[in-house]
Amino acid sequence: MKEIKFEGRMVPRMVFGCGAVENIGHEINNLKGTRVLLVCDNILTQLGVTDRIKTLLDQSGVSTVVFDKTEPEPSVDTADAAARAGREGACDFVVGIGGGSAMDTAKAAGVLLTNPGPAKDYQGQNLITNPGVKTIMVPTTAGTGSEVTGVAVLINREKQLKLGINTSYVIPSLALLDPELTATLPPDVTASTGMDALTHAVESYISNSATPLSEIFSLKAVECIGRNLKKAVENGKDMEARSQMLFGSALAGLAILNGGVCASHAMSYPMSVFHGVPHGVGCGILLPRVVEHSRDAALKKAAILWETVSGEKTVAQDQAADRFIDFLYDLVVSTGLNNALKNYNISQADILSLSEKTMALAGVIANNPAPFSSEDAKAILEKVC
Repeated sequence: MKEIKFEGRMVPRMVFGCGAVENIGHEINNLKGTRVLLVCDNILTQLGVTDRIKTLLDQSGVSTVVFDKTEPEPSVDTADAAARAGREGACDFVVGIGGGSAMDTAKAAGVLLTNPGPAKDYQGQNLITNPGVKTIMVPTTAGTGSEVTGVAVLINREKQLKLGINTSYVIPSLALLDPELTATLPPDVTASTGMDALTHAVESYISNSATPLSEIFSLKAVECIGRNLKKAVENGKDMEARSQMLFGSALAGLAILNGGVCASHAMSYPMSVFHGVPHGVGCGILLPRVVEHSRDAALKKAAILWETVSGEKTVAQDQAADRFIDFLYDLVVSTGLNNALKNYNISQADILSLSEKTMALAGVIANNPAPFSSEDAKAILEKVC
């Protein structure tokens, strides 16, 4: 028997269920928080969600400083501003509520409160020296899985790079998952964030860095998301589908925490930095082509992925792999993402530049099961842009 060896990382606690957010004040009390930096975006403030959370905290005797200036694809400057608000408010705890942008900003702020200097100094692997303040992440989308991961992804506009603060110190103290908070997501956001989560699940499974632990998370995430994304897009009030999507997204986050991601992410990052392409849109559209490119190298796993989403167990391995690739293509079309990149007017010159910048993410490219070059990235981008 082949020896099994791996290292696993996990979020300390996860609470899941409709209405779970109602206990957020109690959870902060248990974690000894007294003054919270609440990080979100202005849309949640306009919708009244920020006030709702603040009221729950007030009822538990927790004072709150609100930072609601996070933006899509947040920058290191935004993280610095959030941390500055936390320092000025003498905050000893951070809550992030929203999509991945808000949660990544919150996670970065959590470590910046206890480590000197700006966020840009900590982009990379394990550059944080002091543990951050305790944090709770509350996702309002089923997509990034940021509520359970050990990375806070931020854009450094000075260097024109999208990089993560990668450290176990940004793994949240608690992931609080309430499916009811995702019920009002519009179909296009449900589709793009859902495809982001599916990309996490699939890429972490075929990744060269996959482990026996990450594969368990990956497959269950693929099952939850693959069988429910279209339902959630078509009927946002379907709480069973919403619950499965949120659960799958969190599992996919645990999967990438332990197994990493592949070429879809390497291509999507520079598209976000230079053209404002939402991360989930880029990843979702690129995923079928990256899996197709990697088909032969990941044949057995692609076949298992088809069995996972379809329940079909009697198909030959190569046929099952092809059916899974077809399934991904069909899902991109059925969720309305298939032509989304056409809206960003990416030129031939842009494609060449994006292909070259893709290769800067060498660690992510190394995870891809099949060799992946700038020429491969260029060929894929020419087809989708």
